[in-house]
Amino acid sequence: MAEKTSLRIAGMTAGYAKLEVLHGIDLDLEEGEVVTVLGANGSGKTTLLNAICGFIKPWGGSIAVNGKEVRGSPSHAVFAAGVVQASGQRELFPEMTVLENLRMGGVTRKDVGEDELKQVFDYFPRLRERVGQKAKTMSGGEQQMVAMGRALLSRPKILLLDEPLAGLSPLFVGEISKIMLELKKRGTTMLLVEQNIAMAARVSDRFYVLRDGHILARGDGEELRGNHREFAHKYYL
Repeated sequence: MAEKTSLRIAGMTAGYAKLEVLHGIDLDLEEGEVVTVLGANGSGKTTLLNAICGFIKPWGGSIAVNGKEVRGSPSHAVFAAGVVQASGQRELFPEMTVLENLRMGGVTRKDVGEDELKQVFDYFPRLRERVGQKAKTMSGGEQQMVAMGRALLSRPKILLLDEPLAGLSPLFVGEISKIMLELKKRGTTMLLVEQNIAMAARVSDRFYVLRDGHILARGDGEELRGNHREFAHKYYL
C-alpha cells in the first residue's frame, strides 16, 4: 500500500516582527509515522509548531495537511483539518477538574462517548483515580497526561507534541514514553519536538535536526540509537 502524506512543508519561512526564525523548512510526515524534530533551545522548534497550527502566519512556502494547503489559515481551521497540539506548557484550566479538562478536548464535537474517555483512562490510569481533582493541584507529569488526553479526545489526524518530557521527573519521563510507544503501536500520526535524544530514539521512525532555523540534518530513526553524546555534540553544539 502506498504511503499517504499527512503533512508536507515546503520552503516555509516564518518569524516574528522583522526577525525571520525559520528559513526554508522542508519536512514531511506520513500517515501512522512518528517523526521527531530535534534541536537545542532557540533553534526554532516551537516556532515551527506554531506556524503549522496557525498560531503565527508563515511568511512564505507551503504547509499542506492531507493534501490541502493550510498556510495562512486561522488556527481554528487548522484544528478542524485534524491538527492538534499538546503544548509543553500544558495550558490547562487550573480550576477545572481532570474530567472537565479532558472533556474540553471534545468541546467542538457532540459525540464524545464513554468509550473514548475509557480509552484515555487506559492510556493514563492515574487520571482515572483523579477525575475530580483540580488541575492546579496536580504534579507537572500528571498535568502533561491531562494535556495529552485532552488532545486525543479531539480525534487528531496529526498529533503535535511540544517537548512533552520537559521538566518532568524520571518517573514521569518513563510513563509518558511508554504511552507514546503505545500510541505509536496504534498508528497515531505524531510530530514530536524534543531535546531528549534517548526518547526520540525509542519512538521515532525518522528525525530532523533543526539548528538556527535551518534543517541541518535528517535521517532514519535507527541513526538515533547510537552514541547520544556524539550525536548531540555533532548537531547541538
